[in-house]
Amino acid sequence: MSKYNTFFFISLLAYGQAQISNLAIHPTGNSVYFSTQLSPKGQSHPPALRLFELKDNRLTILDQSNPPGAFGARTFPSVLFSASASVRAINSTFNCTGGSSCLFISRAATAISSNGQLLNFSAFSSISPNGRFAALYSNAQASPTDPLPANSIRLLDLATGQITTLGKQPASSGQFVTDNGTTLTATNTGLQLIGPAQSKDLPLTRIASRLLLNNEATRIVYEVTDAPVEIRIIDIATGTDQTLFPGSKPTLALDGRTLTYLNANNQISIADLITRSTRPLISESEPILEQTISSNGTTVAAITKSGRILSINTTNSQVTQLLDAPPQPATLFTGMVPGSYNELTGSFPEDFIPNLKLSNQPDPFFLGRTAKGITFQIPWEAKPDEESVLSFNVKDSPWDSPILKSIRATSARILPTDDTSIAIHEDWSGPVTMNNPASLGETVHMFGTGYGPVDGTLESGKPTPTNRLFRMTSTCQWKAIPQFGNPQPLEVEFAGLAPGLTGIYQFNFKIPNNWDYSLFNPYCQFPDNSFLLTGAIPVRMP
Repeated sequence: MSKYNTFFFISLLAYGQAQISNLAIHPTGNSVYFSTQLSPKGQSHPPALRLFELKDNRLTILDQSNPPGAFGARTFPSVLFSASASVRAINSTFNCTGGSSCLFISRAATAISSNGQLLNFSAFSSISPNGRFAALYSNAQASPTDPLPANSIRLLDLATGQITTLGKQPASSGQFVTDNGTTLTATNTGLQLIGPAQSKDLPLTRIASRLLLNNEATRIVYEVTDAPVEIRIIDIATGTDQTLFPGSKPTLALDGRTLTYLNANNQISIADLITRSTRPLISESEPILEQTISSNGTTVAAITKSGRILSINTTNSQVTQLLDAPPQPATLFTGMVPGSYNELTGSFPEDFIPNLKLSNQPDPFFLGRTAKGITFQIPWEAKPDEESVLSFNVKDSPWDSPILKSIRATSARILPTDDTSIAIHEDWSGPVTMNNPASLGETVHMFGTGYGPVDGTLESGKPTPTNRLFRMTSTCQWKAIPQFGNPQPLEVEFAGLAPGLTGIYQFNFKIPNNWDYSLFNPYCQFPDNSFLLTGAIPVRMP
């Protein structure tokens, strides 16, 4: 039975983009902010979105969400500052899972820290450079405790606490308010500037997805994401709306003229809005996903596609890597079951040997490397748990990579023998395939994992002994599903742990001599009509 060692198991690919997003920068450029579901090394946090500050090579959690899918799960689209950093706002979005009750819960939220006070509103916010005003806006319904109109932009005077409703929101992100409280709002035809010195309607030539109002309220920069993707500028005095250059994700320094953006090559360029001159700021070996400039215009922070965080000096274009790329996302071959073999697949360094941890459970046993990842066994001593966290760390990475998976009594899955087969011929001559199907009356071998308890006690991390058979104890009836008609009882010569292998189950199924179908699909049916499935095996018809 151990001849299955000569066949390779198939792993699942798990390559992803950067796991770090929602980048922000301190006005002086000396710290950056971002959100990620990753957990700091050694802290074993369950998967949940967290908002981090990175300063002097130290990571600090500023806020965190409930786990994905749970009530109170949030995202953190932006962190904002006044020019002196005396006022900070953290915008977040609640991903409501309450069905119709979501109609009465504002999905947008902001927490504004000002003069030692923490102010919370059911809206996003934009902060004026001097920290005097906050523009509050939301495209969601207001909560019953918030009597102010939904889908509106409101001006908050942080000095007096007065709130004035101005009109509808202009966009989902951007800089909307100046030092004297001049604010951008939306109209049916474009934008409206409302302030103590002027009020003006500004038609839009294109649909704006991000707006940047300079502090003198003389120009607006915005991006257009539908073709052609470009950055445009509105001269408020004349109302002219012109294309600046192809690009996306513009950010504006406090001087109102230094602009950075992603160019057509997904690299960062810097522009002077007065002279309209542009130049590349950096040329990295991989695309840039996000970038933002500090208020003082000296520093740009960026996230690369792999998740590296960079700091770029705008004067000399010197690049400093603040944080290396996190491990790429990894996935499990199947659910975690006590005693069962599993595969953690992803993109790992060649010398990667994981330090696997399982919250509130004995640690898993590392079994070996494959071309696509690593293999391990969940200990036999593990107990079913709805909120187990499997975590591992890549050498020299500041992050653990947590995977939230419940430990179950069973989580069955067949292990393929190669790219085209899930079974092996009776004489072990090779895999059963469409071109080399099984014969009537032949006993075929299949291998799987996650099929639950067996009739004996085994040592975790060790191969199944060969001096006796360890059979499955699940109370189930084996049947086979034909292509047409009702399931039929099935003779099973053996169903249990494969001798000589660790945490892997072996099944010897005899194909009935009177089987009339070209596919043979065995399964185990429990009394409650649930199933432990295997897979379809090609059969040669006479």
